Amino acid sequence: MLLKGIDLLGFQFGDLDPELYRQHRAELAALLADGTVRPHIGTRYPLAETAAALRLVADGRAVGKVLIEP
Repeated sequence: MLLKGIDLLGFQFGDLDPELYRQHRAELAALLADGTVRPHIGTRYPLAETAAALRLVADGRAVGKVLIEP
């Protein structure tokens, strides 16, 4: 971010007014449902390796979603 001179902005939905939160959540759900927005899946683990997946998240090394597949 520093080298490219870009800004990183973020917020938590929980900080919003409850009605505004509901509106934004509905809009996000619609974008996910129609495929406009897709979450980044960083890693997939088989169920037998659940402990390793949880360790990755707990250690703060996860990038994107960590999936545990049956």
